[in-house]
Amino acid sequence: MLIYYRINERIIQLNKGKKKIIIIIIIIKQKTNLFMFIIISILILVFIFGLLLWKAVISVYILKRFYEKQGIPFVNDCHVVIGAELEVSKLFKKNKTHDWLSLQKSGNDLIGTIRGFSVQLFAVDPEISLQLIHNAGTNVERDTPALHSFGRLSPNAITFKPSDGPFFKERKLVLQRIQKETSKLNEIAFSTAEDYLSKYEINNGSNKEFDVKELLAGWTRETSGTFIWGTKVSDICVKIINEHGNIESMKLMTALNLTFTDLRFYSHEIWNRIFFPLSSLPITFEARRLSSNIDTVIKEIDKIIINPEPNSIAEYVIKSNSQIGIPAKYSRDDLIAATVAGLDTVKSATMSTIWFCSMKVIFIGEIWFWKNFKPLILNLSIKFLTLLIANI
Repeated sequence: MLIYYRINERIIQLNKGKKKIIIIIIIIKQKTNLFMFIIISILILVFIFGLLLWKAVISVYILKRFYEKQGIPFVNDCHVVIGAELEVSKLFKKNKTHDWLSLQKSGNDLIGTIRGFSVQLFAVDPEISLQLIHNAGTNVERDTPALHSFGRLSPNAITFKPSDGPFFKERKLVLQRIQKETSKLNEIAFSTAEDYLSKYEINNGSNKEFDVKELLAGWTRETSGTFIWGTKVSDICVKIINEHGNIESMKLMTALNLTFTDLRFYSHEIWNRIFFPLSSLPITFEARRLSSNIDTVIKEIDKIIINPEPNSIAEYVIKSNSQIGIPAKYSRDDLIAATVAGLDTVKSATMSTIWFCSMKVIFIGEIWFWKNFKPLILNLSIKFLTLLIANI
């Protein structure tokens, strides 16, 4: 029994030794596999980085050189990612815009530049422009940096979608039908104007001073909001963060207009003008403030589109689009774009008109102007084209 036990003990010891060897071999294999995995991963990453470098950087400069050999000049100091925005920043001090860079290369039909990771050619000759439009056909990519500024309010709007994208024609047709409602818009505009004239005590002969810009801002917002969303939208208030960092309560249409305007002004900064704009990243206070205000406005509008006001433009667009399977977010963004479109433009145009009306040298007195022009604007059935060609 003792001999058998010792034999078994040796066998056990041998087995333990084999286990150690096997474990050591497994550890070596595992280390070898991990090492090979790391090497292969590094090679794959280097390969991918090389492809991206070629596609995004090297090929851009090769294409740029290809056009330059054909005699097409490029604006000064344009590079991948940053484009020519460093030069544009210098123009602001001279009260000039991005387009002025093209004038530096006068005498050419095409001017080249780099935006992001692509080469762009601008036609500065009318005949070349028409030829390019003819060759391009009806498909327009609509690749615009505006998507990263005021476009953040309505990123799915038809304004920023390619013309060959899904539902583009159907959405465009629905929006075009809204143009037939101009008489309704005129009625709302005149009714709202009367309300604001009474509010600011302008028609009572008190000669009270008032802020024209403030009056026109309220008039345009309420007119557009009522026309698109209905009368109840003027009663909706939201809380947004103002430029001083304080939470402020205001009407939804006011918040929408202010956020839209702030986004446009904030996009003026260089980090928002380069490719892959940083405007939506929470880096600066302004970026965080605008992102918060955008979320607040969008969430409130999402509540409206669930149950739009009857007989409103919003109800018509949402129902028409849903019947052909267009997602609700597309309808929402189209309606937002239609609401804010032209608010600041109409306000500025009206202020300019008022200023010109006060210039007796130009109009030979206000009496002559109102005698000839007022009958036209008071006729709600008159067509817009008639106003454009009116001889006053």
